[in-house]
Amino acid sequence: MLGVAVLWWMWRWRNHRVFGDNHWTLNQVLRNILRDVTVWKKVLLQLPSQQPAAVASSIPGNAADAYRLTTDGSWDPLRNRMGCAVVLWNGNGDWVSAISMCAGPGCAFLAEVAALEMGLQHAMDLDIHNLECYSDCFQLVSLLLTDSDTSTFWARDSIDRIRSMLGRFHSIHILHAQREKNNTADGLAREARKIGSPTQIWGRPPSFVYDCLYLDAVS
Repeated sequence: MLGVAVLWWMWRWRNHRVFGDNHWTLNQVLRNILRDVTVWKKVLLQLPSQQPAAVASSIPGNAADAYRLTTDGSWDPLRNRMGCAVVLWNGNGDWVSAISMCAGPGCAFLAEVAALEMGLQHAMDLDIHNLECYSDCFQLVSLLLTDSDTSTFWARDSIDRIRSMLGRFHSIHILHAQREKNNTADGLAREARKIGSPTQIWGRPPSFVYDCLYLDAVS
């Protein structure tokens, strides 16, 4: 892995010296090599082995530690079809499990709500008590952090259920995630919406989110 990074950056360094306006120093190139090796190692740890994927039924390690849940919803207005996905990470940032599904007709906001509700239920099923939930839907995060009236919302029933579920955790935080840092959940949601898949649990990352894992690792 180090050798590949060295060859890659030596090639870029040479091209930059020939065609670029500014010359990189040796220290800059070395820092870039070490950065890429670190990122690649982190991504490779998330990739599945050759053994068949197993659905996570319990949480490894200390269940008292805080876990991180990233959620996302995707909506296709032409097909009027939603995709929802969540990824559960442990305190070390390792993949624990994920869920994706095609949720049928709706809208973009409803897809985000359905994804968060699905994620909270998944965490409860795995007996997780301390959780940080990340959604890139600012409207949903703001709604859950206030006592706003939801009587006119299409998703009011789901929002009420989410508010009820929040009280079942020992410690829970609802946080807003930047879209460029939520690529893995987004990739799962888009794929589920695209193919119209039923609910599916991923014990290990599927191959189509490898690029998403890399983007989240470097963002």
